[in-house]
Amino acid sequence: MTEAEVRLYKANAEKAEKGEAKAQCDIGFFLSNGLGCAVDNQLAAQWYTKSAEQGYAPAMNNLGICYKEGLGVKQNYVTAYKWFRMAAEQDVPFSQYIIGVMLYDGIVVKKDIAKAIEWFMKSAENGLAPAQSALGTILCNGDGVPKDELKGFSWLLKAAAQDDTNGEFQLGLCYHKGKGTKIDFVKAAHFFKKAASKGHHGAQYELGLCYYRGEGVTKNKTEAYAYMQLAKDTELGARAVAKTLEAFRSETEIEAGKKRAKELQEEVTGKPTSK
Repeated sequence: MTEAEVRLYKANAEKAEKGEAKAQCDIGFFLSNGLGCAVDNQLAAQWYTKSAEQGYAPAMNNLGICYKEGLGVKQNYVTAYKWFRMAAEQDVPFSQYIIGVMLYDGIVVKKDIAKAIEWFMKSAENGLAPAQSALGTILCNGDGVPKDELKGFSWLLKAAAQDDTNGEFQLGLCYHKGKGTKIDFVKAAHFFKKAASKGHHGAQYELGLCYYRGEGVTKNKTEAYAYMQLAKDTELGARAVAKTLEAFRSETEIEAGKKRAKELQEEVTGKPTSK
């Protein structure tokens, strides 16, 4: 906590007490993140509420997050949807994305993929990477809508350009399978590696296969085994391939793969592993 943060908190607190909506939202944000004050999610939610009730869209969005995650208030998806919807209608990109997710998954509202896509599109056009990734994935797969791999690929490019992890993974799949673009194993492996380095298990699995087959990278069974080890707890295919590798590799080679997997895990988490 810096002196500048404390001064800023105090200055906004005075404005918030006088009823200024933006300052009330800002105070809520400071309290949520411990900027110039101690973290207090309950008090933050109270300030977000005061601001949201004045029609301030960013506060509506933040209050939606509070109810969605149960931060300072009792978790309530119905109330979260209410505030997200109000913020989304005022063009807040994150709220537009979350409304899309809730419609897509049927969370407290009837599942409606067509309407979900409309909200994903609004958010994506406003530049939000997760929405661009979601929209691109849906269009590439034709999930509930006519498949359009060219448009899907285009949205995934935009998401990956903002370092969106799922966007990088899905873009890797496009290059690997030739969805919306020509097959390019080198680019596929590149994007799988970017997503894998951030802990995406699907990307770790696919990159392991790339190393196993020598697709876009130099064939390397140690790297293949290591990446599959990272993904093995969530990918049945990775477990199967890892067992196959173990069946014909020496104990020395297997241990080398496990050591490399440990190194990769530490790179992903930034923390040393105990095993």
